[in-house]
Amino acid sequence: MKNPLRHLDRLPATEIPAELVASCPRDVRATPAGAVLAVLSLAAIAGGLVLGVVLFLVAEHQHQVRMSLDRFGISAEAIIENLRVRQQKDPKFFVRYSFRAGSRVEQAELEVARAIYERLRVGDKLPIRYLESDPAVHQLPGYSSEPFPEWGAVVLGTFVSIGGVLLLWPLSRQRRFVSEGRAATAVVTDSKRIRGDAKKREVFRYEFKILSGALREGKSSAVQKAPAVGSQIVVLYDPENPKRNAPYPLLFARAAIR
Repeated sequence: MKNPLRHLDRLPATEIPAELVASCPRDVRATPAGAVLAVLSLAAIAGGLVLGVVLFLVAEHQHQVRMSLDRFGISAEAIIENLRVRQQKDPKFFVRYSFRAGSRVEQAELEVARAIYERLRVGDKLPIRYLESDPAVHQLPGYSSEPFPEWGAVVLGTFVSIGGVLLLWPLSRQRRFVSEGRAATAVVTDSKRIRGDAKKREVFRYEFKILSGALREGKSSAVQKAPAVGSQIVVLYDPENPKRNAPYPLLFARAAIR
């Protein structure tokens, strides 16, 4: 088999894109995919902050309501008027009840767990506490859900924001690589389709010469169709660690033309 690297020394300099000829560090811009990733990342960071604040305010309100009911609530009895199931992929169980608050009769409905629903019957009496100033604010001790914890709001908001920061990692890494990496021409030496891969990706190998003249190799993948064996491609490599290399342009970043 003929060596696909036999023409590597004759590769025209024009094969290197103009934006990579500039000295390092290069100016870098995001590709369309990189721009989308940056927007998603910033949205996740901002969304996490907003989510944390909103959930914290909701949790604080729920705790204040619970404290008011515990301190000023009036005890009474609620009577179950109806039991129903909303049939979905995951069935939901509801209890409709009424209770007397002074001269008025209040009605409400509560979603409960299946285990609780199955032991209730129409006409059963349940303990209830309500605020005299606003009977719509009430709870069924042992049946109503617990207030959302304030620490949970902080954890969820922080978790989402951290996810946004992590999304920036591949973009930042590729921007730095494009800015500082050295360009070289490479020859594709092998190409194989990944068996059983739904995306029909192909893995291909390539070899290139670094500045000292030594040969190095790399590996990458392509969706649908990889470069033909023997064809030439442009790669970037880390001058201090040529084993770190990749075909150019990268998915999220490319050099900007000055």
